[in-house]
Amino acid sequence: MIVNPSTAGSLSIISGRMLAETFGLIGETIKDAGNPRRLWSITGFYAPLNMAISGIRARLQDQKDFIAFVNQRDLEVLLGIGIPGEYCAWLGEDYVSTFDRSWLGICTDTEDLEDDLFGREAELRNLQTEITGSPLLPTGLEITRRVCLNENTDCEELHYLRGDFNNETGTYPDLRFQTLTERWIRVERRSMVWRQT
Repeated sequence: MIVNPSTAGSLSIISGRMLAETFGLIGETIKDAGNPRRLWSITGFYAPLNMAISGIRARLQDQKDFIAFVNQRDLEVLLGIGIPGEYCAWLGEDYVSTFDRSWLGICTDTEDLEDDLFGREAELRNLQTEITGSPLLPTGLEITRRVCLNENTDCEELHYLRGDFNNETGTYPDLRFQTLTERWIRVERRSMVWRQT
């Protein structure tokens, strides 16, 4: 096991839901279960969410800069830490194979997308601070990202910054994770086909 999620309260959060802990796995590469030519590198870890499969989540990035996430149970199988059919003590169920109906694998949901966007926003703030001395982001800023939503669905998204301020209080810059979706709006999502070239 990578970590017992029941002790997740003791894990250090950097910002949003991103964990400071790397578990010695940042940069580890795993093959995509559906496409062995697609290689994913672990780039970060995030706190558990209240979902059917609890546990930490790992952010992944492939060789074409697509991002995705994977839950702890499935990551442990992909890394060879968990063996399908063996008991997963922290989950209270057996590990499953990539062919099992309950396998989720590499995919991305709404919460994962928020975590990724918040991380990108933080990188932009750091860059803006280096350039201007202030973390305030200019209205109209755009972020384009490639996302693997599930095994069969890849896309590219365009996000637009409506304004770096709190609508209720008028304070700026607004650095809070809770108001992320008030600052940013997705204006486009177009399908992409992942091809090995």
